[in-house]
Amino acid sequence: MIGGLDLSLRASALALGPTDWAPALDWGRIIVRTVGLSLEGTATARDLARRTIGIAEAIVTCLQAHGVTKVWIEDYAYGKGDARSHQLGELGGVVKAALYREGIEFAAVVASSARANVGCFSAPRRPKGEPRLPKHLRPPSLKEQVHAALRAMGAPQDWTADELDAWVVMNHGLIRGGHGGILVPREPKAKKRRAA
Repeated sequence: MIGGLDLSLRASALALGPTDWAPALDWGRIIVRTVGLSLEGTATARDLARRTIGIAEAIVTCLQAHGVTKVWIEDYAYGKGDARSHQLGELGGVVKAALYREGIEFAAVVASSARANVGCFSAPRRPKGEPRLPKHLRPPSLKEQVHAALRAMGAPQDWTADELDAWVVMNHGLIRGGHGGILVPREPKAKKRRAA
């Protein structure tokens, strides 16, 4: 079994699948789990540490219970400007230390690299100076496009966005490990012709 992990303080998601999953695309053979804990704004440093350790322990327990030999972890999205980025980094460190201690192999992958395996998507851009549209009028985000494509390929409707992200990471691991996976070929870029 191979795993994909989308770390989050409130909803870390795991997607676990057999290395022979790809030929049949049997989504029922994929196991998804979400672990995490939402804390009050008055949480102490001790509460935060307890949450971090609890998430790491739950992840390791789940991986061991399903015989996962390698897990791929989505790299941190520090560019989001989240004030809790340092807590996410701490969580990643604690999780990696727990995996190392238990002898579970792990590797990191950048989210955009993992998403590129399942299709060619483009992030919607707002023209400079244009006002921001209300959410219900905005074009689908990159993540929403990926999730819609996965659902069209048969991903279960009850999977959360975090579980879909974990699957994308797991799929990347399947491909990198030579086990197959969903890999949508990219169209070759047209060569630019030089003027004579």
